[in-house]
Amino acid sequence: MRNHAVCTMLCCSLFWCSAAEVQSAGNEPVQESVEIMSSGQTVTVPDCLYRESSEDGKKEIFIAREKDKPLLGDIVAVSLTELEKGIFYVAGLTSAGVSSRWGRATQDGACFAGSDFRICRKH
Repeated sequence: MRNHAVCTMLCCSLFWCSAAEVQSAGNEPVQESVEIMSSGQTVTVPDCLYRESSEDGKKEIFIAREKDKPLLGDIVAVSLTELEKGIFYVAGLTSAGVSSRWGRATQDGACFAGSDFRICRKH
């Protein structure tokens, strides 16, 4: 599943994935509001597609918007892959298809905090 999630993220980089394509990669996505804090900016994105799946007890989360709309700057998608309980590897994907490594983050409830970023799911 992890390789499939990465492949889905990369394959969708040039031609944006529709909700159906994101859904086929795992559990059905739900529309959520997500707050992203990075580089001194705080952005609340009300219309994110948020998909969470699990393999071998480890979570994978994919956050994006439809039609190549950015989440923050030129970042159009963010993936979080659980490395160990509560510790995630976070990467973004730019509209040019470039993987943007954000680094490690710890989960605190509905938020994921890294050294210079924070992503929060707003229920």
